[in-house]
Amino acid sequence: MCALSAAEPTPPVKTGNCSFHSSPDISDIAATSYAHLIKAVTVPSGPTYRYIFSEPSSSLKPYLLFIHGFPSTSFDWRHQIDYFVSRGYGIVAPDLLGYGGSDNPPDLAEFTLKRQVLDLGAILDCEGVEDVFAIGHDFGSVVLSRAITYLGKRIKGSAFVGVGYAPPPMSFNEAGVEAINNASLDALGYPPFGYWYFMNEDDVAPIMDKHFDSAYTLTYSSNATYLKEHFSPVGAYKKWLLADRIAPWSTYITADEKDIFETITMSHGGFDGPTKSYKSLMRDYNAADEAAIPESEAAITHPVLLLTASKDPVGIADSQITNTAPYAADIRIKSVDAGHFLQVEKPDEVSLGIHNFVREVMTEKACL
Repeated sequence: MCALSAAEPTPPVKTGNCSFHSSPDISDIAATSYAHLIKAVTVPSGPTYRYIFSEPSSSLKPYLLFIHGFPSTSFDWRHQIDYFVSRGYGIVAPDLLGYGGSDNPPDLAEFTLKRQVLDLGAILDCEGVEDVFAIGHDFGSVVLSRAITYLGKRIKGSAFVGVGYAPPPMSFNEAGVEAINNASLDALGYPPFGYWYFMNEDDVAPIMDKHFDSAYTLTYSSNATYLKEHFSPVGAYKKWLLADRIAPWSTYITADEKDIFETITMSHGGFDGPTKSYKSLMRDYNAADEAAIPESEAAITHPVLLLTASKDPVGIADSQITNTAPYAADIRIKSVDAGHFLQVEKPDEVSLGIHNFVREVMTEKACL
């Protein structure tokens, strides 16, 4: 495996005007409930992002920024979008760089966390959104962690869904992942991040594309044992895909939802874009940015919600608490009886948990 290194920190984003697209392509998401809310903008730094945008019904309702994880898009937040739009909250839910309807640049240097976070800030600037409650899931929680670093003054509260905080300096490079896997192998009997090595291989996307159903059914399986045995261990995921195996059908995703997911993914270059963020991390493109973050910036100064998934063998609940709680003086922790994609599996419970958190924080601020 390659171990490339970025010698220089991520440069500042370019300033300039936002360029909105009057008719963004929504053919891949035409069947969703939020297709009419889609916008697209080219931010000053260059990339074009597609995102869900809905203004709040009143000045008393804040904006919520939803940051999705791997291997999905903003589509993974569909239940939460419906829930909060119907209650008058403002919504900003982008497809991250390389995902869905957003651009997929070839250079891994474009996928640094700092670059992606500054682009999220640019989307907010383009829309005139001053501050938000920010919600992240899976890899989106990693992005949220650096949004706290670089956009912290604009975040009223953070909600980590399934995966918790990644304090700086982040250790998700090849050596760091190896250390996490070795420690977990001793403690749990399996390495939860064993699949990261496959994500760093040059042929990962073509293999996932060719064996789409095999990749999808395992990733979104309702059976945690399958993830523990065939996804997490080193080499197991690649072996599963090359054998074209199919996991038992998820109990919380309909066939139509799977079809929409496949259409979104395969209409925009397959899994090439989604795997680039893993490669950027594993190959140390973030190293200089992480080293530049002062130790004093690790603390989260605003309220935090951590929703853990009790049945997730990858985002292990106890580990998420250990990674998050020491850095958040004002934290609420709630366990959800679900697997990794808890916002899809238990959408009402997750939406209500986020809603209660937002209302609590807004009430507390109003009483100051």
